[in-house]
Amino acid sequence: MPVAPSSPRPRRDWSKIAFVFSSALFVFAYGFLVGSQNVFPYRLVRAGIDAVRDARQNWRTELGVRPDPFLEPTPYAGNGVTRHEDGRMAPGLTLVEGFFDGSNELRLITADGTPVHRWPVKFYDFFPNPTHVLPATDRPKSEWNAELHDGLALPDGSLVFNFESMGLVKVDRCGQAVWTLPRMVHHVIHPNEDGTFWVGAKRYVEGASPYPHIRTPFADETALKVSADGKPLEEISALEALLQEVPSAYFGGSAYEVPRGEMMHLNDIEPLPARFADQFPEFAAGDLLLSFRGVSLLAVMRPSTKQLVWKSVGRWIRQHDPDFRPDGHITIYSNNTLEAIEPHANGGEWPDPLGASTILDFDPRSGATTVVYGGTKEQPFYSAFRGKHEWLENGNLLIVESNVGRVFEVAPSGDVVWEFLNQYDDKTAAVVYQAHRYPDGYFSVTDWSCPSAAN
Repeated sequence: MPVAPSSPRPRRDWSKIAFVFSSALFVFAYGFLVGSQNVFPYRLVRAGIDAVRDARQNWRTELGVRPDPFLEPTPYAGNGVTRHEDGRMAPGLTLVEGFFDGSNELRLITADGTPVHRWPVKFYDFFPNPTHVLPATDRPKSEWNAELHDGLALPDGSLVFNFESMGLVKVDRCGQAVWTLPRMVHHVIHPNEDGTFWVGAKRYVEGASPYPHIRTPFADETALKVSADGKPLEEISALEALLQEVPSAYFGGSAYEVPRGEMMHLNDIEPLPARFADQFPEFAAGDLLLSFRGVSLLAVMRPSTKQLVWKSVGRWIRQHDPDFRPDGHITIYSNNTLEAIEPHANGGEWPDPLGASTILDFDPRSGATTVVYGGTKEQPFYSAFRGKHEWLENGNLLIVESNVGRVFEVAPSGDVVWEFLNQYDDKTAAVVYQAHRYPDGYFSVTDWSCPSAAN
């Protein structure tokens, strides 16, 4: 049988192959450029990824079923004041700022937990059109997406408090707004002797970057001085001051923070009181003690020069709330968390192998560091983020274990002499952002009643 002649092999169209190859190379190269230089459509892709992640983690919150951002599994049992030893605890009233009964609230309570006064607060009551919050995707979808952070009670019963990264507010004794400051203030509110306040703030930077190694958008973190009537008086870039002294901080931050535009995470600003200044000869009264959580760094900035005069790293890890002490030392709430990840994203488990926070005493001259409290099975407490400590007039220490809704007072012996728990249900605690103890005689208020039935 004759064999049919084979068909000639088609000639390769090298132009098509070159087109496909060059197209693939262009897509790869442009994709690399998008990821490395934040060019279009980086922000759209980033926003889409963040939206999917947020929906996956917080879908119950979005549906109004459960306020997951405020909750965490608790290792403690009980609710309200579970322990108090009147003879050993510091007298006075305690302002507890947390998530209570389904919403943000500040409560002034007695030693046994009885509320003297309550201030339920809602973000959109004070900031109905929050165009100052940037990027726009950070504006809360509901009250369950707005968090508090710090709050101070003044002697007349008024309050100054902040919605985290979304605004500063002063209300009177009955919860009516005295003033609001539509700025992205966050974390600390520290009062000065002249009635002004130092607060942390952010300036959202888009477009051209003022720093060659920092891509936009990012948050320029600042120290903002605010008048007694809520007006900005002075603003200093803590980021600029840090980068002048620590160029390596260009590369600070973590995977948790950088997508949110944060590199340093300034979480505390405390002026050196004049009464302590003699104990800190290297500093001047009014110098600002700064805490940069993102790089586990403490620094002191002089407002008059806007420059750092001191900086240190040490045994603290992702710390909060450093305080000047009258003996010339600094005490620090060391969270001891290796990664600032949400506990909910890790199946409700504490995310880090250290698993124990500590209160440290640090001598800035010698570098000597000792543990004041915590870090042992006998003194357990842990907050992956947030947290505060406060020295009381009788020498006791008030500690806020924020994420599990616990506030407790420790005597110099190490004994817990007062404890408050903010339980949400039998397995879950609701956050306590901060707590302050106000001594007897601090308030000039004698009648806390208000026309509103809510108070």
